[in-house]
Amino acid sequence: MITYVASATLFNYIRIRMMHFDGRVEQVSYSRQGHATVFINKEKYDLTCTFWSNSERINQGDRLIKTSGNMHLKIIKPGRKDTIDFYSDK
Repeated sequence: MITYVASATLFNYIRIRMMHFDGRVEQVSYSRQGHATVFINKEKYDLTCTFWSNSERINQGDRLIKTSGNMHLKIIKPGRKDTIDFYSDK
């Protein structure tokens, strides 16, 4: 059981690390655990990752930027000039 959980966590980490997107959130939903699933440019992205802080919720209309090969997620809220950065290269 422990091996399965560790393997699933590693697979999820690699899957999210390889994601690449840059666009406005068209739709967002949250699981009971608080993990976001978003639609950007009609593509679904499951952001089930315990490494990112849930202090700032992702909302419809936010711009999300994530480049492949890292765990850096940028959130730009509409009408705000600042960028919310989540770094997680643990």
